[in-house]
Amino acid sequence: FSNKTTRSLHWSDIPVGNGKSKIKSLKARAVMIDMEEGVVSDMLKGPMRDVFDSRQLITDVSGSGNNWAVGNIFYGKQYREDIIDTVRKEAERCDALQCFFVMHSMGGGTGSGLGTAVLDLLKNDFPDVYRFALAVYPSADDDVIT
Repeated sequence: FSNKTTRSLHWSDIPVGNGKSKIKSLKARAVMIDMEEGVVSDMLKGPMRDVFDSRQLITDVSGSGNNWAVGNIFYGKQYREDIIDTVRKEAERCDALQCFFVMHSMGGGTGSGLGTAVLDLLKNDFPDVYRFALAVYPSADDDVIT
């Protein structure tokens, strides 16, 4: 969240909606997937920790080792049901599901390999729902995006 205000409120106390709720009461309607648990763990310890629920997270320990095939074929098959179940639960919370916005890395094996597997899963299981993908490319200095 980014808020530009002249008031000296802490970001978590910013009123939203009807003005009676605080932004800290918002919950993300998202599924976060990473086969290296470090980035997700850091996010859960950071200032946005209250926005996400641990049931929205799918992680593993070892990562994909910068290998597209490991992310796509190995983790794609291993986590297929978990991914679809988690996405379906989040989609069922929507009043009117409009689209999926998938943000994934083109570097490494999880973002590129598992990211494309997730796009295929969404195409097959939710064929009438639009999918928008944002592919993040690595810098010239590093092939992994965190």
